[in-house]
Amino acid sequence: MLPESYAVVGSPQDPPLVLLNSLGATRGMWKPQVLELTRRFRIIMVEHRGHGGTSAGTGPFSIQDLAKDIIELLDYLDVRTTSLCGLSLGGIVSISIAANYPERIDKLVLACTSAYLGPAEPWMERANLVRRHGTMTLHEGLLQRWFTPGFVTGHPTISQDVADMLDSVNPESYAWYCEAIGQMDQRSIVGQINAPTLIIAGAQDPVTPPAMALDLNLAIANSSMVVLDDASHLANIESPHRFTQLVVDHLEELTCE
Repeated sequence: MLPESYAVVGSPQDPPLVLLNSLGATRGMWKPQVLELTRRFRIIMVEHRGHGGTSAGTGPFSIQDLAKDIIELLDYLDVRTTSLCGLSLGGIVSISIAANYPERIDKLVLACTSAYLGPAEPWMERANLVRRHGTMTLHEGLLQRWFTPGFVTGHPTISQDVADMLDSVNPESYAWYCEAIGQMDQRSIVGQINAPTLIIAGAQDPVTPPAMALDLNLAIANSSMVVLDDASHLANIESPHRFTQLVVDHLEELTCE
């Protein structure tokens, strides 16, 4: 189905680039990148189901269903091929798209993500917790995992903006995402990706540590990997200038240091 909410910014003459968000974050998470990227690309930003004030929709659903959402949106926008940048959940969906619809993807950026985030039990526990108490109960734990120590207290406005994104997520939809991630295992298909791929990891990311990025790097033949020393899970927010430059360099075929 078509995503309920999306935004297209930039010149129609520029090459398209889809940005896919982390679980619990809205397209507002890309604010540090949008200005620079729209100078070069036509940016398509998508809200996941139940995020950013959108309705929960119907569920449960799979990662493959979410990938089909993006393909249907590209068809609707008459975009035959695009580059794709996904972080965390966005990266998980990006893996599914790039592996199953290789003809649709020009270049790929996978940030702070993995082909497998099992076992399932912790995800089921989180789903049940959010169903009972809402997403606000996740604030402290998620902010500690998403950012390095000291970032939250040192950047209170940014931290509050991220917490507000989390609060905007429909609890039932969030629970469905947890269940989908818990059941997800894309290790058997990640090697099918043939798009030139940049893999970005945060050195201090406890959610998807650099070892998981290395697994992707080893599985995807045409890939390179960069670890950002001073970043955790939401690396595009915590290390915005370096993250943006890496994406631009990769998509414009410049050499990444």
